Amino acid sequence: MTEHNSESQRQTRNYDFEAIAEVTHTDWNAGRGELNKALMLIREQSEIEDSYLLSAEIHDRAKMYRALFPNAALTPTALAKHWLRVYEETQRRPKLGPPPELPKSRREENLEEARKLMATLWGGRQGEDHEGATATNDG
Repeated sequence: MTEHNSESQRQTRNYDFEAIAEVTHTDWNAGRGELNKALMLIREQSEIEDSYLLSAEIHDRAKMYRALFPNAALTPTALAKHWLRVYEETQRRPKLGPPPELPKSRREENLEEARKLMATLWGGRQGEDHEGATATNDG
């Protein structure tokens, strides 16, 4: 695959669509209409225009939704309906006490697993990782 083809594929990928389907566990085909409608409503409420950046925000808002409504189903429509509310309520929580622990997203779990694998492969010899933390060397 050439560099041009790779860049072209990246530009045509709808990260935000994939994110809302993932966090709501909605089938892309069966739920396409609901996903598209919810995504349209989210885009109208969000100032984020970039699909990749909006996908990260969708993951964050889904975690907020689950923390605020632990017994409610997270559907595309529900996330779109409560898009602003989940952020506002989460911001208010520190005044009332510490917010509940937000569950890890699948993306964060995968990143954690990748870091463990890299630590195993490198055996602690990698020096500094990419986030500025210094790895420990035993010798």
